[in-house]
Amino acid sequence: MFAFDHVSVRFGATQALDDVSLTIEPGATTVLIGSSGSGKSTLLRSMVGLVRPQSGSIRFEGQPLADSDFTALRTRIGYVIQDGGLFPHLDGQQNVCLLAQHLGRDADWIEARWRELAQMVQLPADALSKFPTQLSGGQRQRVALMRALMLDPDVLLLDEPLGALDPIIRADLRAHLIEIFAKLNKTVVFVTHDIREAAALGGATVLLHDGRIEQAGTIGDMAAAPATPFVQRFLEAQGAGR
Repeated sequence: MFAFDHVSVRFGATQALDDVSLTIEPGATTVLIGSSGSGKSTLLRSMVGLVRPQSGSIRFEGQPLADSDFTALRTRIGYVIQDGGLFPHLDGQQNVCLLAQHLGRDADWIEARWRELAQMVQLPADALSKFPTQLSGGQRQRVALMRALMLDPDVLLLDEPLGALDPIIRADLRAHLIEIFAKLNKTVVFVTHDIREAAALGGATVLLHDGRIEQAGTIGDMAAAPATPFVQRFLEAQGAGR
C-alpha cells in the first residue's frame, strides 16, 4: 500500500527520519513502535502528507506521491491522533459527519453510515449528541474512530490512540479495535510505545530509534533474535527481553 524508499526528514537540527525504507502491506496491520522522538509519528504523518521528506520517495499503490495528490488521498485515509482531535464546538455526531457533509454525500447515506459505525464501535447513540468535553476519554476515541471510518477509507492511521486512557479502558478498547480491524480487513498502521500493545495487535512490527529502523518483524522474532543492542535494551526495559 505504501513504500518508503530511503526517506529522510529533518526539522531544523533534528533528524526525524534517517534513510528509512519500508513497505506497508495492504490489508494488514503494521505497528510502529519506539520511544519518544524515535520517528514513529513523523513516519505516520508522512503517509498523509502532513510531513514531506527532504530526500527519498513515498509511493502509494505503486505510484509516487506528489503534493497535488494529498487532497484526494486524504479521503482514502482515516487518521486518529492521541487525544482524538475532535472539534470542541461540534457534538459527536457533527464531528463524525463533517467531512461527508462537506463532500456533499446524501443525507440518508450519512445517517445510515454514522448509525452503523456507532454500533460497530459500541457507542450509544445518545453519546453522539454530547460535546467532546462531556465525553469520557474512551468515548472520545470511539467518536474519533467513527470519524476516521466515515468515508470507508482504504487505510487507517492511528497515532497512539490509546495513550491517554487509563489501563482498564485502554485494554478494553484495544481488544475491541483488534476485532474491528479483523472485521474490516483494511490497511492499518498503528503507532504505540507499548510493546505489549504491539504484541496484542499482532502482524508486522517496526521498531524505530533516532529516526532509523532498528528491526522489523514480530515481537517474538525480536525477542528471540534482537538485531541490535538497542532492540535488546528496549525489549528488556519493557519486560520482553530474553
